[in-house]
Amino acid sequence: MRGSPGERLAMTKIGLKPLALMCVLFLGVGVAWAQDYSFTYTCDNQGKVIDPDSLGYFITVLRNTGAQADSYRVIMDKDLPGIWQSIACFPWGCFFDSADVIMAPAQLETLTVDIIPIDTSDVATGVGTVTVRVRSLTDPAQAVAIPLTAITNVGVDVLVVDDDGTEDYEVYYQAALDSTDWTHGTLHNATTIIGSEELAPFQAVVWFTGEATPVLTHEDREALTAYLNGGGRLFISGQNIAYALCDSASGESDSSTIIWFESIFSAAYGGEYASTLMLNGIAGNSISDGCTLNISGGAGANNQTSPDIVEPIFGQTYFAYPVFHYTDFYDWPDMGAFTVSTGMYRVVYLAFGFEAIDNATDQALLMERIMNYFEGPTPVESRAGLVSKPEDSFLSPSYPNPFNATTSFALYVPGENPKPVSVKIYNVLGQEVRTLMAGVLRPGRHIVVWDGKDDLGRDLASGVYFCQLQVGEFSQTRKLVLAR
Repeated sequence: MRGSPGERLAMTKIGLKPLALMCVLFLGVGVAWAQDYSFTYTCDNQGKVIDPDSLGYFITVLRNTGAQADSYRVIMDKDLPGIWQSIACFPWGCFFDSADVIMAPAQLETLTVDIIPIDTSDVATGVGTVTVRVRSLTDPAQAVAIPLTAITNVGVDVLVVDDDGTEDYEVYYQAALDSTDWTHGTLHNATTIIGSEELAPFQAVVWFTGEATPVLTHEDREALTAYLNGGGRLFISGQNIAYALCDSASGESDSSTIIWFESIFSAAYGGEYASTLMLNGIAGNSISDGCTLNISGGAGANNQTSPDIVEPIFGQTYFAYPVFHYTDFYDWPDMGAFTVSTGMYRVVYLAFGFEAIDNATDQALLMERIMNYFEGPTPVESRAGLVSKPEDSFLSPSYPNPFNATTSFALYVPGENPKPVSVKIYNVLGQEVRTLMAGVLRPGRHIVVWDGKDDLGRDLASGVYFCQLQVGEFSQTRKLVLAR
């Protein structure tokens, strides 16, 4: 019998006798080692949010997928606070540290791992991890390690949801939170079932998406909606969130994702590439006042290829208030971050990756101000930075300029109805060398990219070129420099 957690803790470690396997090699028989000896070790749910008087119960599965019997060593590496305990049990016995197990071909064994938060009196001891390492004793190069994390709903203020796939961007968020007074624990969305019950106990949730796809699944959105409707505080960051949910080109959006985005954030998608990786704060804003952010290079993740543009939904009651604008290359500023305060919940949304901010000082300051925004009384938001839609067409300067690979332009089509638009590149002799766009565009903001080639796909020489926008009777030209 498995027994109660207390009974398991009282058990003496069972000595599991290893079997010395003899490997007989038959000359002339081409059997691959990997086919003879291989195994899998899996766990469908590697993170748990638990009450301090319960235990984190993880079910893992070890399977011999090779053609031969094999022995496996199972080791528990524990990173547990206080006097927390952990015990692992096969159906036939339990152990605290390590065990050897012999398995026949195709044999499957279930290994349950319990993390038991015996002492949570210290507010900093709400997170514990046990990494279970399994390796073949016949072929030690074959090894698997699975980290199992339990987070108590006391002693932890902030749940960090790592939704970046296999990247390690969580280190930027964790380091920034370490500089605050807010305690935190991290769960990985790719390996953990995260629903509203997991989010609910925490004062705030930090959720980031990196470049992973899909972005915010149906289950993720349901969990976030329930958390926010319960009075939650959400800091969410990712360069492709608005694009994935609101742009048909992403392959992920539909009417339901657009409605969710606009209803939760009271804002709309404005474009998939901001054309600049610099952002300015807004004077008087409690989060961004006096801040200028560079989201390229430095000590950041340097991963921003398509930061989103977002904007308030014009004509609607304002719940979304600007926090950062992309550096104003244009006749009106593009919003790159905003807060949402509905009276029920609060959100800080960055349409770029926080992890890409190029220095730890700015990351720490921004995180501190975001947490203070969550903790303070219901704010009286400033409408500084809210702007009206432009009334005329225009073409932005290109970015970067000079360039040696690609450069981008932002253009704006005014009014309510689609209009004929052309964007062309000319050399210094006035000769047309490339048509970038010729057709009818809907009103709004659009991005055009030029790769320095002519209409035949040939690389053009370094030098000065001109980009001309034509919208109906309106015409505007910008100068740019191609530097090979």
